[in-house]
Amino acid sequence: MTAKAYIVANEQQELEVLEQLEREDFTWLGGENLTDNKPSNWFNVSLIYVIFVENNTVTWNFLSKLEDEEIVYDGRKE
Repeated sequence: MTAKAYIVANEQQELEVLEQLEREDFTWLGGENLTDNKPSNWFNVSLIYVIFVENNTVTWNFLSKLEDEEIVYDGRKE
């Protein structure tokens, strides 16, 4: 199964994607609520980053880590 990638470019997109994934019963790898623990709150990330979903696990990383994942949302195009 190919991982899915959601590229977010601002806090509004970040919140919308995380809320959508929460409605689908996803949590962060450690079990934390997605919207309570947004990456934009954790670190001083430039808000273009990728949320990865694979095997019912949600993680995030910098855009440079994007490889062959299926891009299901690209906020840079909005």
